[in-house]
Amino acid sequence: MKWFIAGFVLLAVAMSLRADDVEIYYSTFGGSSKPLVMLTLDLRSNLGSNECSSAADLSCQTKLGDKLYTQLDLLTDNSLAGFSAGGDGLADLASFGSITELRSEWNSQGARVTLFDVLRAAIRIVVTSDPVVGSGLRLGLMVAHDDTCTGNGAAGPGEIPTGTGVGCSNGAYVLKGFFDVNDTDELDDFFARLGRLPQPGTNFQGLGLWSGHPYQLKEIYFEFYRYLTGQNVYNGWLGYESFESGNKRKNLGATGNDIPEPWNTQLAPDPDVIINSGDPTLLDYQSPFETGSADDWACSRVFMVNTLFGTVNAGDDSDNAIQSNRPGGLGLGGKPSEDDLIAALKAIDLAPNSGEEFAGVLPTIEGDQSVTSYFLADTANKTQDDWALAGGTDNALLLGSGADIAAAFASIFNSIITE
Repeated sequence: MKWFIAGFVLLAVAMSLRADDVEIYYSTFGGSSKPLVMLTLDLRSNLGSNECSSAADLSCQTKLGDKLYTQLDLLTDNSLAGFSAGGDGLADLASFGSITELRSEWNSQGARVTLFDVLRAAIRIVVTSDPVVGSGLRLGLMVAHDDTCTGNGAAGPGEIPTGTGVGCSNGAYVLKGFFDVNDTDELDDFFARLGRLPQPGTNFQGLGLWSGHPYQLKEIYFEFYRYLTGQNVYNGWLGYESFESGNKRKNLGATGNDIPEPWNTQLAPDPDVIINSGDPTLLDYQSPFETGSADDWACSRVFMVNTLFGTVNAGDDSDNAIQSNRPGGLGLGGKPSEDDLIAALKAIDLAPNSGEEFAGVLPTIEGDQSVTSYFLADTANKTQDDWALAGGTDNALLLGSGADIAAAFASIFNSIITE
């Protein structure tokens, strides 16, 4: 079911109104100005906080509003085997004849609604609205791996095991590469991957309590840089211990991993963003700017929309690579901070014009392809405001709760598409 969602460019205005009560206006883009929007999700335990202690209660629908409530994905439809807890990328209501029947199933499952559930529903509402689907916008999704590689500077392809060696996890990866939101098959795959992400603080598929992954912000940005510029995969393949996998010899997505299907495949790095196979230490990204014609991407704009909770206390393992000279690194001296990386991606033309430095080495596209960064946080503080300022958006925005979350995302998408 398609919903129309709303918001204002100014968050202060958007937050003063319920998402059901406001209107958002989108413009559409042709091939030469399409925006690329990468979402990042903070997979820490805060996502498990309660929005509703019982999804079946009418008070929950009142709190969330009809649009969010009817887009919740709390169950997996196992066809004749019935329903089980955990999302599958489809709004639960699609499997029931009425909201009353759905409430009955939620009640029998003891389903509650968490912040993560509302966040996913809010994303669904915004990106499936008719104006966004028809806008030409490209969407992607990145998340952090676990952080288990040990030793100073334990990061990058050198940590990938050989033979029967055991691996570890570090950094971040592209869960879903950029795709046209008007492509229904790709959109379905995006929601399947988003829906299969486990809820922190739960027993994930019998593998034990999964408490989440550290938010490694610097390494998220560095991996994004490598993806955009079509370089060697850095930490993206280090998923050997992510999501409580106990099989340290098998990476996410590999046959024989102890994470069952379809989670093993749908939580793995998106294979469509990797252009070669074989030796995992030599994998390269397919830059989005190298798909189709260079003219398709002229004057396109790149955005990163980050959700985060609390402070960041991980992400230093890749500093040596980040400090190395361009184009492989970012040429940042000293001990680079989060601000440094965010500001660097805002300042650098990641796909230089013909005749400019690194043209032909990196994708060569007319116009300025730098990264503008948004931050949606559970609490506002100076650190997050500084990150937003470094990324060109002045200050971090409050995520809020319930219907305010949809309004927050709508305000950002409105800013992106009408810029």
